Amino acid sequence: MATLEDLYAARRAVMLSRQSQHEPSYTQLEKFLLSLKRSQPYDIVDFNTRRRFEEVPFFVSASFGRPATVPGRDGYIYRICTMTDVVKGSEWIDDTGSEVGNWKQIEQKGKGGWTRLRKLARGTYKCRPRRFSWWTSYPLFQDVISGAHCVGMTNNWVAVQSVVLRCPIDYVNRNNMALVPSVIDAFMQLIFHPTKDANFPPYGITIDLSLFPRTLSPGIDEVVLPEISVDEIEVLPINADTGYRRGKNEVCSDWPSLSALLEYYYLNL
Repeated sequence: MATLEDLYAARRAVMLSRQSQHEPSYTQLEKFLLSLKRSQPYDIVDFNTRRRFEEVPFFVSASFGRPATVPGRDGYIYRICTMTDVVKGSEWIDDTGSEVGNWKQIEQKGKGGWTRLRKLARGTYKCRPRRFSWWTSYPLFQDVISGAHCVGMTNNWVAVQSVVLRCPIDYVNRNNMALVPSVIDAFMQLIFHPTKDANFPPYGITIDLSLFPRTLSPGIDEVVLPEISVDEIEVLPINADTGYRRGKNEVCSDWPSLSALLEYYYLNL
């Protein structure tokens, strides 16, 4: 079975064949990774350790992907994330210090439906450490587990107290905010499909986990966005508890069978 080190080596080879112009920056990130006494970045789950990458100035100040055009579906672009991501990535007005407590604030403000993020936070929303976040036009809120699989997220990456964010596509395209994800943007992400720059892709492509454990396949559109005003974002609380997950396909990031499929996927790009 493939180890995380094997996957890192395979991903590095894909970077060289598909987005080789990023090699100097990739090498700098590798050196920083080694300074943290780590051989690969995919199992860094501690928020403070991930924040250490803010010490690499270019990593948080530069945009690497080419401009993207978000395809239209229902007029919005979506993101699944945790309460920590939203609270730490914005000027949260009343931080209870609890994931559940902050999630309940959203539920109460919107009575279980969509509510404006500006009712709960100020300033801009940005995802640490890069201050860029990942979005898709696919309506993730319809089923966060199935939606997560479509965008390359495993079950254990979907929090019980999850939230889905949405932002108008018109706002994103009008302000030329969207970028095609690069290997630099995905440096710490286990699951990532590097598009081929020579093909001038209009947006990124996810790796779809829906057919696991049989296979993995190219998925749906994805882009990265820089800081976004909380005025432009709505948030929906979703309680993805045991009952919600019952009967759904299961895939976890630390399963050897997933690593084996990912290695095969990368080696055949």
